[in-house]
Amino acid sequence: MTTVAYHAPYPLNPKATSASGIRPVKMKQAFESLGYEVIDLTGNAKTRASALQRLKADLDRGRKIDLCYSESATIPNMVTEPKHFPLHPFLDRRLLKTLHQAGVPIGLFYRDIYWKYDDYRQRVGWPLATINTRMYHWDLATYRAFVDRLFVPSLKMAAEVPGYPLEQAVALPPGAQIRDTDTEIDGVRILYIGALGGHYRTDLLFEAVAQTPGVELTVCTGAAGWESAKPELERFLSDRIRVVHKSGEELNELYDWATVCSIYMRPDEYRSFAQPMKVYEYLGAGKPIIASARTMAGDFITEGDCGWTIPYDLTAAKELLGRLAADPSEIVTRSEQAKVVRQNHTWEARAQFVIDTLPVINK
Repeated sequence: MTTVAYHAPYPLNPKATSASGIRPVKMKQAFESLGYEVIDLTGNAKTRASALQRLKADLDRGRKIDLCYSESATIPNMVTEPKHFPLHPFLDRRLLKTLHQAGVPIGLFYRDIYWKYDDYRQRVGWPLATINTRMYHWDLATYRAFVDRLFVPSLKMAAEVPGYPLEQAVALPPGAQIRDTDTEIDGVRILYIGALGGHYRTDLLFEAVAQTPGVELTVCTGAAGWESAKPELERFLSDRIRVVHKSGEELNELYDWATVCSIYMRPDEYRSFAQPMKVYEYLGAGKPIIASARTMAGDFITEGDCGWTIPYDLTAAKELLGRLAADPSEIVTRSEQAKVVRQNHTWEARAQFVIDTLPVINK
C-alpha cells in the first residue's frame, strides 16, 4: 500500500468555509478515499513536533514512506500558531528536511503569491508587510532546499514565485466535489459565491443583471464583506437581485436554485494566473459558468466549453444575459458539458495526480 506523509503547518478544520481551509481537508480526504495510508503531520506546533519525533523513529526502524504532500499556509509557516508569534521557527523546516534526507519525494502546494503585490502592503501596512515578506522568502528558501515539486494553482502563477525554479513547478488546481442538483432550467438565475471588492470586483455583474429583464442574481458573501461593499452595490438590490450569507450545507439550496454560476469579475494581474476554487465548486454542481476574458478562469472555461467567457464590459454582459434569457436551451447544453468536464477535476483526481507525479522523481 502506498504511504503518504501529509503535512500542513496548522490544524485542519473540517468545518472551514474559506478556500484556504477547505482545500487541505479535501486533499487529505481524497488520499484516504483512494485507499492510501496517510501519516498525519498536521496540527498545532506541539502536535507537529510530536509527529516529527514519531516520524524519525519510524524512519530509523526502516519504515517506507512513498511520498510527502504538504499544503502551505496563507501566512508564513513561522506564525501559524494562534497568537502568530514565531515560537517554533524551524519546526516545519526540520520536518521537511527529515523526509528529504530519508529520500522521500516531497510535493508542496504553494497557495498564493498575493504578498508580492502593492495592495498587500496597503492592506496590512508597510511594517507588517516587510516582516512577513522576509518570512515568506524564508519559506521559499526551505522549499528550494527540500521540496522536489512545487504544486501551484497554475503555471502562470509559478512564474511569479520569486527565485523558484520554474521546471520544478507543476499545476495542481483545486478540485470539484460532485453534487447533483435537480434544477429546472427555465430561465437565467445566476449565483455568485465569494468575496466582493479588491481582486473580486463584480459591480458590472450587478449592473448588467439590473438592466436585463427576466434575469435574477443571488450573491452569497460574508456579512462583513457585504457591509464594506454595500455603499457601492446596495443600489442594485431588487426583487431580482439579492445578497445572502450562507455556508456549508446551506449552499445546496442555492445550487438547486441557480441555472448559471458566475466568476465574472474585473480582470487584473492577479486574475491572469489565479484559479479560484469556486470555479471547480460550480463545476462540481454541474453549473455552466460566466467568466471574464483575460483571466485564467476564463481560459479554462473556454477550453472546456463549459460556460461563457466574455469581455468585462457592460454591453457584452447584457448581450449574453439577454440571449440566454430569450433562449435558455443554451444553458442546458453548457450544463451538460459542465457535468462531463467535472469528472476530470475531482479531488480524488487531484490526489491521484500527486501520487502519479511524485514517485517518478526517485525512479
